[in-house]
Amino acid sequence: MATGQVLNPGDHIYTECLRGSYYHHDLIKPTFGFHPITTLLEVTLSLKRLTLMGHVDLSSGIYVGRGLVTDPNTGKTRTITNAVIHFLGLDKEGKVKKTKPQCQTCFHKPKGSGIVLTCLDCFHEGNGLYRYEYDVSLLSFTFKTSGSCTPWSCYDPNTVIKRAYDYLRDQNFGDYNFVFNNCEHFATKCKMGKARCNQALWGTGLPGALVYNVTRRLTKDIL
Repeated sequence: MATGQVLNPGDHIYTECLRGSYYHHDLIKPTFGFHPITTLLEVTLSLKRLTLMGHVDLSSGIYVGRGLVTDPNTGKTRTITNAVIHFLGLDKEGKVKKTKPQCQTCFHKPKGSGIVLTCLDCFHEGNGLYRYEYDVSLLSFTFKTSGSCTPWSCYDPNTVIKRAYDYLRDQNFGDYNFVFNNCEHFATKCKMGKARCNQALWGTGLPGALVYNVTRRLTKDIL
């Protein structure tokens, strides 16, 4: 976040991976072209390759402000002031990271893929932290960095936070999928009521959004 910016409960936030080499939910972009004869085959092969590569790290999520956490060792609860609810993903081998020690602030320790509540430090792990923008113009959407904004509107913060807590409680967001059910899908589902990850594969803004949505429909029975 820029100096002086303050997070508000209900914000969709995202962080960087691999020291800023790409955004966590700005997924890998294949370099193939879009010739009408070869596109579907190339898309299919690329989706297979992407799925096998798996996710790299955490984290696009919903900042909820104050949150209640429980120490699994003592059963005692405490309130933390910078809580984030997010979809814990997979590493590059398709496995949940389990090497990190338990956080002494929020008691988080990765145990499996799913919706989790952690402190802000566990969420961004020292990397850059940004606020995802909603209601941007189509012109801005076309030229802004992939995974940073959308032209769609979002719900009020209370609705967004309730959805995030509902998914945390019920653990019913589905199985993690690098392409079609990842951390950004979770955050946008909470914000808009519909999961979107338009920039997930093919470039920035409107062109990438169009290609992604068409490809998702064409390949829904492949993955």
